[in-house]
Amino acid sequence: MSGAPLVDAGPELIEREQECAVLDSLVDVEDARGFVEQLRATSSNPVVYAELPGAQHGFDLIRSRRFDTVIDAIEAFASQIRSRHRAADRIPGAVSGS
Repeated sequence: MSGAPLVDAGPELIEREQECAVLDSLVDVEDARGFVEQLRATSSNPVVYAELPGAQHGFDLIRSRRFDTVIDAIEAFASQIRSRHRAADRIPGAVSGS
C-alpha cells in the first residue's frame, strides 16, 4: 500500500477471501485491512469490509451459495446507500451522502 493520502471516497463494500489470508500472493490481508482502516479514517461515506471464511481466491467466478450471499450483501448495501441519498434529497439543505 502506498503512502499516498486517500481522498474522500464514495461508499465502499470490500470483500476478501479469508482462507487466502496467508496464501494470497496478490493482496496481503494486512494490506487490505490497512487500506480499509485508512479509507474509514478519511471517508465521510460508509466503508464495509468483510472477510469470507473458507472462500478461496476467485470464489466469485463461479456461482455458488457463497457467491449468491455476496450478491445479496452488495444489493443490500446499494439499497441502503440509495435510501440515504433519497432521504437526504427530501430534506431541504441536506447534503446527499452525509
